[in-house]
Amino acid sequence: MLIIFAPMAAGKMTVAQELAKIADFKVFHNHHIIDLVTEYFAFGTAPYKKLVKIIRSSILEEAAKNKVNLICTYVWALDRPSDKEENDHYKAIVESQGGEVYYVELAADLKVRLERNKTENRLKHKEKRSISETEATMLEWEKKYVMNTKGDFFYPERYMKIDNTNLAPEVVARMIKDKFGF
Repeated sequence: MLIIFAPMAAGKMTVAQELAKIADFKVFHNHHIIDLVTEYFAFGTAPYKKLVKIIRSSILEEAAKNKVNLICTYVWALDRPSDKEENDHYKAIVESQGGEVYYVELAADLKVRLERNKTENRLKHKEKRSISETEATMLEWEKKYVMNTKGDFFYPERYMKIDNTNLAPEVVARMIKDKFGF
């Protein structure tokens, strides 16, 4: 499994889509679950968190058992212990089935991310909230959480960080494929 993590609108899903074109992966972006669960329960509520974890855990377990390579995208608040615990849980699921977890951190300037928030591909695949609403969330989370490392990632052995501010998604996908040999 490959986890691509970054702040909102950094290009996680787009890079995952490009990597899936050149490597044996299926894209499992964060909004596959978020959009499903928020149809019934508000984002961040206890029922929302419970269902997201159950659904994601079940899909990861079945994918690992059946040797389906997934690219998962994730907004990771690196300073929140609960986010680390959640990722430890998902890592343990994959490893319990003999799989390995790789991590790619994307970093892009806020100005670029605000523009990417409006792209056709993002709007096509993400929840149908307004652009102004997602922009407000981006700005709030930018102040509230640590969303990129300073070279101090938890699992350095299968990890790379890419500043994709000025890189095309195809180039980033090729860099990931070359680094890890996918």
